[in-house]
Amino acid sequence: MSNEDYFADVRNSGDLAGFGVFDGEGIKDHNSAPVKRSPNNDGMIYTIKCGNCGAPHNITVSWLEFIYGGHGHIPIDPETKRPWKHEQQFGGFHPNMGCKQCSNALLFIITPDECARHLKAAQAAGAITPQQIAAVASQLRQQAAAYRR
Repeated sequence: MSNEDYFADVRNSGDLAGFGVFDGEGIKDHNSAPVKRSPNNDGMIYTIKCGNCGAPHNITVSWLEFIYGGHGHIPIDPETKRPWKHEQQFGGFHPNMGCKQCSNALLFIITPDECARHLKAAQAAGAITPQQIAAVASQLRQQAAAYRR
């Protein structure tokens, strides 16, 4: 066997440094979505790019949606009344919406743990009270009990 490095020209190229399957802008966009509190304090805004065309989108996730997700229920978009989709393989949910430019599904997963973290931070910032969360959680329990009958 030869010890010759057949990829030396690519591996040592300065022009290609930082790109490849484990680095670069695409992988950073794929694995994370910047998130910040909405200006009117009614939820969190996720900034994502369409996986198909790259169009940017700001998606506001309301505290109500986080309460649903944090308690193991599929969130429902308060504006469209459409339920989110559950992705069992990823252990989370994503909004049931498409790109405004190409209509492809916008996929970013929010887990129940992430919902709980955002709710805890919202409580600490005074954006939502424990009583509001408890009231919605109680309604969810009642709905689940009625469904099981």
